[in-house]
Amino acid sequence: MSEHAGGGAVWRPGRMSGNRGPGNQPWEADRASAVVHHARVLATIPAALGLLLDVAAFVLGAIELSAGASRTVLDDNMLGGFVIAATFSVVGWLVGSRRPANAIGWIFLVVGISQALATAAGTYARFGAATGSPDLPFAAELAWVATWAWAPGFILLLTLSVLLFPDGRLPSAGWRPLLWLTAMALALVILPMAVAAWPIRSVALATSGPPSDEPRLAVAIALQGAGLIAALVAALGSIASLAVRFTRSRGIAREQLKWVTFAGAIEILFMASTPFVQGTLAGNLVAVAASLIVPSLLPVAAAFAILRYRLYDIDRIISRTISYAIVTALLGAAYLAAFFGLEAFLAPLTSSGGSVAVAASTLVAFALFAPVRTRIAALVDRRFNRSHYDAELTVARLVGRLRDETDLEVLAAEVEAVVHSALAPSVVAVWSRGA
Repeated sequence: MSEHAGGGAVWRPGRMSGNRGPGNQPWEADRASAVVHHARVLATIPAALGLLLDVAAFVLGAIELSAGASRTVLDDNMLGGFVIAATFSVVGWLVGSRRPANAIGWIFLVVGISQALATAAGTYARFGAATGSPDLPFAAELAWVATWAWAPGFILLLTLSVLLFPDGRLPSAGWRPLLWLTAMALALVILPMAVAAWPIRSVALATSGPPSDEPRLAVAIALQGAGLIAALVAALGSIASLAVRFTRSRGIAREQLKWVTFAGAIEILFMASTPFVQGTLAGNLVAVAASLIVPSLLPVAAAFAILRYRLYDIDRIISRTISYAIVTALLGAAYLAAFFGLEAFLAPLTSSGGSVAVAASTLVAFALFAPVRTRIAALVDRRFNRSHYDAELTVARLVGRLRDETDLEVLAAEVEAVVHSALAPSVVAVWSRGA
């Protein structure tokens, strides 16, 4: 449509009823908007169902614990199960509704609803026994559901969510056998157990597990073990594919892979440190952190990577994490060295040597914090946050040159050179206002 205004034609884009060819931009925009709308609706259903089941499981679990159940909130990974279900449901909805063509969002939704269903079904089945009401409706059927509902999310999380990250596609056709291996693992883990456990469904399946003397269950458990081995092989292959992607990636893809690599490293660190602090106050804190924080790291990191929100901040996050870890270790060592040294020195001189040693050691650690942090941050930035380090060097060199130069032509050439080295633009122009 056009209008005459001041003798000129003004084009106003609008909808056209005919000739909606592939080059018609309004039509393509409408179609893209419709796809996003349908994806948002489609992603909302499993996300809402997963959150609803998760809330129901949490409420039932809280009532069960208040009724004097022998279990605690950390037993059977209850707390971690709630967090996993909620986090994957929300992140799956975000990614699925905004990047509908990316399979990762839909896989995360399956993980969320699978975990929520397994947790809610098992909690409901145990709820009756814990509260003295063993005849709750559908308790036996839900106990049966809990025997296999965990498997889809668990297997897909270990395999396809890694294999298809970050764009939702295979790295190449050569990795396709891992898809078939994952499908075989799902079938072996889910179907035999579901079929064998149905005739003997009862609340006991959730409270004490499947009976070992049932012949059909023995076969199902053997097949399930084979399926888990297949899933493990597929998971190792998926990790190998991620490593190949990382070594070959550049630019945006490399930054995306850094997010999940960093989150995975933090999770491994938590899991590796747990056995060394088990049974202590630090161990309890690690257990709570592992239940609340660790399950959320990978899906949240994947969301940042896929949605590209503050994507390039990952170098700064890695650098600061490593810096503060090193600073904490060094200051802790300095504190202990100062404490034991001062205590040994002051013990023959005064009875309050311990208190003085604590105060003096604290002051030493406090005085060392700023210079040690600055030095360590600079060293770590040179390796893990190179862009920030190079930018600071570039600015410092430019400031030094500008301070000593008065010729405008030389200054303009210096500015152009700095912009070229820092940003690599196709065209650079420096405008200076005449006197």
